[in-house]
Amino acid sequence: MTHSCHHHGGVPALVKPAARRPARRRPVPGLPGLRRLRPAHRVDRRQRPRPVLAVHRMRPRMDHPVTARLIPDLDDELTAALNRIEELLMEVAAWEDEDPDTAWPVPLARGQALAALRRTWDAVAPAQGERAVEAGRTGRLLAPDGRYEHAPLRLVDVGQADVDALAAAAAIFGDPHAPGHVRQALEHGADIAYHSDDDQACTQLVMTAAQLAGLLDLTPDRDSEMLAALVEDSDPGADVVLSPAGEAAYQRYATRANHMWSLSDPLARYLY
Repeated sequence: MTHSCHHHGGVPALVKPAARRPARRRPVPGLPGLRRLRPAHRVDRRQRPRPVLAVHRMRPRMDHPVTARLIPDLDDELTAALNRIEELLMEVAAWEDEDPDTAWPVPLARGQALAALRRTWDAVAPAQGERAVEAGRTGRLLAPDGRYEHAPLRLVDVGQADVDALAAAAAIFGDPHAPGHVRQALEHGADIAYHSDDDQACTQLVMTAAQLAGLLDLTPDRDSEMLAALVEDSDPGADVVLSPAGEAAYQRYATRANHMWSLSDPLARYLY
């Protein structure tokens, strides 16, 4: 393929006893299929079986210190993003395995970013959507007086080094001066994710990686600290009704999270 992509201690009372009363369930947006097969005309040497790396689905180890981070439960949005980024990084791993003489920038080299992505998956995926329900996280987060249901908040343990690796990988793929093999891997990853390898698809995939890293790296503030304490102290299977102070903190946090993950898309903000 010849064409390439160019990119431009004390916590204020937040909770009132949760009365068991009905609340509207949030709509679940439709999602495109994941892990689509590459069209036949695109099959090449990097479509051969990918190497099974030792880091696959590994749990955080003592040599990868983690930090508890507050994130929203966005159903399948974050896991879909993690899958797409993994496919991209597996393109690099397969190429590196077949052609060891090709030099890849850190952290793409030697599967570093892929290992970071998979550790992040292990932390984030069980806290999202149906996986969270299967893990027993069935409690709802309700506005004052149970008027409506918010997107739940989760605490996940992710290492700063892994977040930094994902951000660095996004920057490398987004660099218009990156080596040709980096651009070609991005095109292949975009084709798998979106059935297109044009500039728009490539940019979308790079932005997905950057926005995910940004969401995981939101600077803690008083609101996020208050909400994290609430999540930590709550029974994962019990409903929680926010107090007015807790509601205000949630709304400010949701605005920040939506700004990072969805670039302040008002429709996405409504789902919080």
